[in-house]
Amino acid sequence: MPTLRALVLAGAFGFTSIMNNEIVDKIMDVISPLTREDLEQFISTQPLYARLKKALPEWMFFISPRVVFVTCDICKVNRPFRAQGKKMAQAIRYNHVQGDGPLDGMKANTSGVYDFYFTCSGCDREYVSLIEVDYENRVIRKVGQNIAWSIDIDNELQRELGKDTELYKKALVLISQSYGIGACAYLRRIIENQITPMLNLLYEIRRNEGANDDELNQIKTTIQNKNFTARIELASELLPESIVVEGTNPVKLLHDQFSKSIHALHDDEAVDMALTLRNAFEYVMVQLNQRQRARKQFVEGIRNFKRK
Repeated sequence: MPTLRALVLAGAFGFTSIMNNEIVDKIMDVISPLTREDLEQFISTQPLYARLKKALPEWMFFISPRVVFVTCDICKVNRPFRAQGKKMAQAIRYNHVQGDGPLDGMKANTSGVYDFYFTCSGCDREYVSLIEVDYENRVIRKVGQNIAWSIDIDNELQRELGKDTELYKKALVLISQSYGIGACAYLRRIIENQITPMLNLLYEIRRNEGANDDELNQIKTTIQNKNFTARIELASELLPESIVVEGTNPVKLLHDQFSKSIHALHDDEAVDMALTLRNAFEYVMVQLNQRQRARKQFVEGIRNFKRK
């Protein structure tokens, strides 16, 4: 028997043209029901006011999450938080009536705000996540939590970002409140800030290598140029090979995606983009700064050698 996805691909829903995987994935997100794993992932990773559009099960109780991963504000690390028995799913609109099954008097497909209770596996810290369930529009939304979505920054990343750490913190704060467009603006600004020191370093390297005045003047002009494409193309020769994927410049790719988010996406979509690219952004920023520091030390070493 063909799977639901196979039926979609075959055009069983009235589509006459061949659909690409991206379109199929979007259709599947709508017609495939929300699962316990989906809800656990949503509670674990998504910031406040984040939304997820999915077909919803008749009873939210039966997909109550068992384990979510949250940064405990007591343990100071990301830990599994496990569901608290009878408190696994209770609807606020029903005044926290407790029970082992669906709430007394509750009907299937009941919209409202549900709260889910968990306990840290490392201590007794309780975590409550409030999820608004809208059956009419097939949407869930995170509307509350008693441990804030973590905006902690790794020590290594703080060291590499330097003064841009504050900009990154602001971006994370905006993500935590689902202001995705503003967050992407800060992330793009950080990338632009990182390019200027690279071009200054490139200028020093080429000058020490005996470049002619025309080339040095071109680098100076590019540094002053507001055209990011021209600047990153010139700086690309200083990019570490470890971050170049199949010939693609990841710095320009990140910059382009954040620009697209600012100009073409809604806040919800921009938050998804920022969350999707966060790990790549952090990795690239660390690699850029480590490479730049090594190059700078090399240039200073050559300069000191020439003075002797």
